Amino acid sequence: MELDGIGKPCLALGIAAAIAIFALSGCQVGDLVQANVPQSVRKVVPSEPRVSYNEAKLVYADWRASVERTAEQFQQELDRKAELVSLLSSLTNDALTAGIPVLESLPGGGLLATGLVGLGAWFLRSPGTTSRIAREKEASFNKGLEEGGTLASNGARPLRTEIAA
Repeated sequence: MELDGIGKPCLALGIAAAIAIFALSGCQVGDLVQANVPQSVRKVVPSEPRVSYNEAKLVYADWRASVERTAEQFQQELDRKAELVSLLSSLTNDALTAGIPVLESLPGGGLLATGLVGLGAWFLRSPGTTSRIAREKEASFNKGLEEGGTLASNGARPLRTEIAA
């Protein structure tokens, strides 16, 4: 069989393509594709600025676990402080309730009792405070989800294939 003209280059190209396909099928393609890791993620999880796609998935999992751990620790701290606030509020209310009859029996105690009740009322929550705090928490949570999504998409978006020569 004799090849003339364009046949020899086509045969050479076909053989080269077959060798390249066999070589690529034997390696991890995920190691060839590179992803950029955002600076804010690198502050939390130690990583190189550019990692392979396979490594990027591990960095993302570590970053997400770190964010969830931090959020859980912060929530526990808030819960402990809420218990303390509740305890202190209860103690001050009980003290005011128990002390008012004693103060009223003293000369000028009525005015003093009224002043102390007014001072205690200063620290009470106004109507709507609970719903306002809930809205702020929800807005903060949604902003955190948005920022996390932005960081995650920035880390995965600029995929480039680099083939070492």
